[in-house]
Amino acid sequence: MSNQTPTIPPVPQPPATKRRRWPWIAAIVLALFAGVGIGSASGETGTTAMPEPQVVTETVTETVTEEVAVTPDACLNALDAAEAVISHAQTAIGRMGEGFEAAASFDISGLDELTAWLDEQTPVVRDARAEYDTRAAECRSAE
Repeated sequence: MSNQTPTIPPVPQPPATKRRRWPWIAAIVLALFAGVGIGSASGETGTTAMPEPQVVTETVTETVTEEVAVTPDACLNALDAAEAVISHAQTAIGRMGEGFEAAASFDISGLDELTAWLDEQTPVVRDARAEYDTRAAECRSAE
């Protein structure tokens, strides 16, 4: 037979105790309150008065020299002459519409009337254009 020695079964160990964290949290909160208490007990109860702001009045006078462009009279006259030429051209264009209508309806007397009117207006427009050319040259030399 074999010789067996009696053995004791292993005894289960109790679980390890958890470290408690609340003492650390309590210590931090107590330190916070202690700091606030010490800071408020320093003896200063009033606030420091701010000095009144100083009123400074300073007057600055600055002279600004500015060049203002002035349109020469010669250029204004050239614009007036250009408006006259445009007015004549506008009237002629309106009458040309009448001429197209007369041509479309084979109205020979209407075309003859328009041709006579254009013959009368040609020297007027030519003179207005010459006036504009003269005024425009004066304007360009005035600049």
